Amino acid sequence: MAKYSVPGKCFVRCIDRLQQTVPEGILEAVRESGSDILAMGISGYGRKKLGSVSEEISIRAPCTTLIIKDSYDVMHARYSTMGVSSLAKELLPRNFKHT
Repeated sequence: MAKYSVPGKCFVRCIDRLQQTVPEGILEAVRESGSDILAMGISGYGRKKLGSVSEEISIRAPCTTLIIKDSYDVMHARYSTMGVSSLAKELLPRNFKHT
């Protein structure tokens, strides 16, 4: 929130992944904080619109949920080492055969 100068309170919580899943930890934190709105980003920049965590949160959250996919972060990730493979598949012709 501070990075984009968005006013409001921000809560940080560690999730013990041996005790609960990431979506369960986030949903528990939302209930405990009494939040009206949950804003979250996504990780992963493939062809899917949402990842497994953001999809489950969007279905189960007891409050308004904003899932943000920042176009700058998407393009930056696509050109980094990990994102190149997904980008390369889109740029190469369908009939391309590597020799």
